[in-house]
Amino acid sequence: LNSHKSQTVKPFICRTYASESARDVSPTTVYLRNYKTGAEVFLIGTAHVSRSSAEEVRSIIRQVKPQTVMVELCAKRAERMRTQKPVEEFNVGDMLGGFVGALQTGGMVQAGLTLFYSMFKLLGITPGLEFKVAIDEAQVVGAKVVYGDRNIDETTEKLRKALSSMNLMDFLRMSQSNASMHANSMGDLNNIKSMEEFVESMKTREQVREFTRMGELSMPQVIKVMLHERDEFMINNLLKCNGKVVVVVGLAHLDGMQSLWIKNVDK
Repeated sequence: LNSHKSQTVKPFICRTYASESARDVSPTTVYLRNYKTGAEVFLIGTAHVSRSSAEEVRSIIRQVKPQTVMVELCAKRAERMRTQKPVEEFNVGDMLGGFVGALQTGGMVQAGLTLFYSMFKLLGITPGLEFKVAIDEAQVVGAKVVYGDRNIDETTEKLRKALSSMNLMDFLRMSQSNASMHANSMGDLNNIKSMEEFVESMKTREQVREFTRMGELSMPQVIKVMLHERDEFMINNLLKCNGKVVVVVGLAHLDGMQSLWIKNVDK
């Protein structure tokens, strides 16, 4: 963030909604309430490569001053994040080394994910910056940090099995459709400014719903592993939290977690 001006985030109004267990309070934030326990939850949906998402997380935590901050990480991913090289020092050699290492330990699935996020690092964008910000801000306000996600090794193994059972032609057709649908809006992504603008244009619940809908049609097992199962896992952890809670998850989890919260709290 040092070499780029932080984006301005509108003041977040922290208030209680007396008659609802769930309500949208911004395009990417949902307010949830548990009348049985008194818990109040501010569920923030982010793009993992968005600087503005990180700033939104910072702003909300500072204004809400929660007792708990829950992030879409497991303990292993959190430790990996703490020990990784700063993005300013990241180079092509690191990208290739990370790819080979991931290939040896986690197979093609893990290697592919590593390569994907490494490309953003080369552009100076820190993947998962919102999680780092959330953990740092939790320490500032004295909040407990909860790693709410399923263990990354279990998810990677489930994803590998889901992909191995997929129809390759369906996957290729969906990939081609996605590429065609967004080719015009992507423009030239060879510089950080255009990449960030593209990320922000995609960071809407409507866009994410469309991606999820297409995924459900062509690779339902992958969507089950990456979204639905993890939504349930994180909601189960969230339901154990009391007081004011800020939750930081990818935007794709927002709808599912909101729906599961209503299902569990209103029954």
